[in-house]
Amino acid sequence: LDRRNLELESLLTEVEAEKMQEAAELKTIIENLCQDKANMENQSSQMNETMTARQRELTHALGKIEALEKERSAMSTSHQKLQDEFKELQSNFVTLRTQVTAKEIEKSDLVGQIGALTEELEN
Repeated sequence: LDRRNLELESLLTEVEAEKMQEAAELKTIIENLCQDKANMENQSSQMNETMTARQRELTHALGKIEALEKERSAMSTSHQKLQDEFKELQSNFVTLRTQVTAKEIEKSDLVGQIGALTEELEN
């Protein structure tokens, strides 16, 4: 009976040692899982911060693009107005040139008439 008792106590000690070993292993696994979870939460937080920063950069870039588009549109309108003014100036120049040519012809005719009258007077 004593021997059986000793065997049972020895077996119980072995089982308790195995259970302690398993408990230690489980504790290590749980600690590792908790650390993994904390690492993943940290990475997720960093990714969210990065995405938020990228979103701010994109919003800023879109604002710049919109401002440039407005500026381009204003410049296009200004360019069109300048083209219209240039065409008007060209037309005015042609009109003035025609008038100058007509005046030069008139002057030439008058010079000719004066020459003819001077000749008549001398005769």
